[in-house]
Amino acid sequence: MKKIYFLLFGMSASVALLAQSVYINEIHYDNAGGDVGEFVELFVTNPQPGTLSDYQINLYNGSNGTSYDSETFDNMTQSASDDTNGFGTGRYYTWYPNSIQNGAPDGVASSGPDGLIEFLSYEGEFTGSGGPADGVNSINIGASESSSTGIGTSIQNNGTGTWVSGLAETPGENNINDILPVKLIFFQAKNRNLITIIKWQTSSEINNDRFEIERSTDAVRYETIGAVKGNGNSLGLNDYIFMDESPLTGINYYRLKQIDIDGRFEYSDMVSVEVDKSSIRITPTSTYDFVTVNTGAQSSIILRSINGQVMNQQSNSEGNFTVEMAHYPQGIYFLTINKNGSIQTEKVVRL
Repeated sequence: MKKIYFLLFGMSASVALLAQSVYINEIHYDNAGGDVGEFVELFVTNPQPGTLSDYQINLYNGSNGTSYDSETFDNMTQSASDDTNGFGTGRYYTWYPNSIQNGAPDGVASSGPDGLIEFLSYEGEFTGSGGPADGVNSINIGASESSSTGIGTSIQNNGTGTWVSGLAETPGENNINDILPVKLIFFQAKNRNLITIIKWQTSSEINNDRFEIERSTDAVRYETIGAVKGNGNSLGLNDYIFMDESPLTGINYYRLKQIDIDGRFEYSDMVSVEVDKSSIRITPTSTYDFVTVNTGAQSSIILRSINGQVMNQQSNSEGNFTVEMAHYPQGIYFLTINKNGSIQTEKVVRL
């Protein structure tokens, strides 16, 4: 799921990156045959810079460490609207230079009014000479392209600092491998009185539209049994609850399908609950109007006041009962269920 934090490349870089808002996000520099559509894409989190001409990209030659081309953000292709990825919410800026050198190694640097922001390299590391990366050691992204790389692919950052090559290029859009926007703290399910109560908690959400709850009896084929609206963008703890009021007999497997606003999705881990429908279900046990009882078999019930007075008495071959409580005085009552000679008594509160 998409996280709101990113990978820091060593302790020395941590302080500088904490306030970072400009990220080199996607690169294409080599492919099979003649070079086609080479580009560098950046992601800039909101608020957008007031003066785009104060920010620029430099391409660096790894053989001598010097910059061989540059461009300012105001001359790049800007995405028309905001997007959200692992870095946050912002806009993409894409530059299509005449040529990007093929590595072993070469690099890309981003800079702004306060100087260097990032200095990344591919196919090795080197030290910049001149320009914004002067005297700075590059950080190897650990992914590369070659003369056999497919046309229309690129190297992409997943929003946490991890780079992957060979993905379908997405200039100006979210990357294929972006981490999805929810950090799940826990996901659990418990059955009580033949109702499965499903709870989960998140510690951060970005671009989160909803959760769909799915159920299965074999942990292979799932069906959607409900949905809960997400909190969109949130950095705090969010608690969710869903009740499956008609669980299936036996083991029920549950999972969450977390869905982005843009339609992308990811599944949670699975949890399971065993349901024994031979048990007795009484709901609710505190009520203003009525109580329902389900035993799943021939049964009888007796409702008594706290003084022992019989208030209601029923028998049913299916074991399904409704006890009207609205006309009784407020207070504590006792409900006794006789199912095949097995007797159980539960307290019921008339509110």
